[in-house]
Amino acid sequence: MIETYEKMFEKVLYALYRMIYDSLDVAKFFWGEGGFVPSIDKMNAAFQTQKISYGICSIRFNIGCILFHRNFWKAMGGWQLPSPGSYGGALDELQICRFCMENHFAMVVAENSVVGHFSFHVQTEAMKEYYLTHREIFRCPK
Repeated sequence: MIETYEKMFEKVLYALYRMIYDSLDVAKFFWGEGGFVPSIDKMNAAFQTQKISYGICSIRFNIGCILFHRNFWKAMGGWQLPSPGSYGGALDELQICRFCMENHFAMVVAENSVVGHFSFHVQTEAMKEYYLTHREIFRCPK
């Protein structure tokens, strides 16, 4: 799929500020537009048949399904709130990563789980409309 993505959008890099953050076409691509990326439910079903796999996250992550105990959250001091009028995006992930690094907690990635990120800030309104007009893409199979 890398070759398809690069022909349609840009070179794949592990970096911030790529098209995924602001391109509506890229957001739609990852939600299945054009049939290149299977539905999140199909990907999850495929991963569920595999042996559990995990790795250590050595960088600050910013997208994921984060599982932790309430005591961990309490030890962090709860969530920091964004400044009034600011966007506050990824503040929770930043807080979790900082707390883990400062307190010697490993950040472990479940490599056979699937998480979908609906959209990024500038895409949200258009993706809401896309969701409403393409419900079949977002519907869980029975």
